[in-house]
Amino acid sequence: MKHLSLLLLLSATLTSCGLIEINGISYSGLSKESKERILKCDKPIDCLSCDGNVYQISAQQLKEHLQKHENVILYQYLSYCSNKDCISPYAAEKISNIFGFDFCIVADSYDYLFLTDDIKAPMLIPDHELYKTQKIGKLNRRFYDELTGVTKEERGYNRFFYFRRGEYVCSYGSLKEAQYVLRKNYDERTSKMLDDFFK
Repeated sequence: MKHLSLLLLLSATLTSCGLIEINGISYSGLSKESKERILKCDKPIDCLSCDGNVYQISAQQLKEHLQKHENVILYQYLSYCSNKDCISPYAAEKISNIFGFDFCIVADSYDYLFLTDDIKAPMLIPDHELYKTQKIGKLNRRFYDELTGVTKEERGYNRFFYFRRGEYVCSYGSLKEAQYVLRKNYDERTSKMLDDFFK
């Protein structure tokens, strides 16, 4: 009984962090109306905005976008994650921008994405047709393996990725962990703002 309780607790913890994605909605689970707002990205990502649609992309398209920017924080967003490190897209974008980093958001699944309308960055998602799977775990693994050039084992279960001129540098479990990157080359006043935010 004790072992069963521990197993259930572990399962609940993993699910809340997005490690076991049993609740994620794939494209096939969307309504007809929702599918009409899922668009293939047929233009440079810089030309997109947060316009109420979700744009399906390839890792190559995102690489080309990242290469145009000096420093980018990419947020692998899971809308139903309840872990304290899974912050809102608005907070993640604001923190990144305050400290001079461009921001990019890529969703794990289609859950609640149409409720995210308070950010400037377009909502992106890996193209399931291109990667030949609608299984969320497999889709994201193939996408991020190609994007970063490292395996899931090397990336860990982190949700924040730091890219410099399009090159993957490292990943973090939270933006708080990424503080030393955000602080670099910024003045004392900016560092104090970061301290205040993370209190």
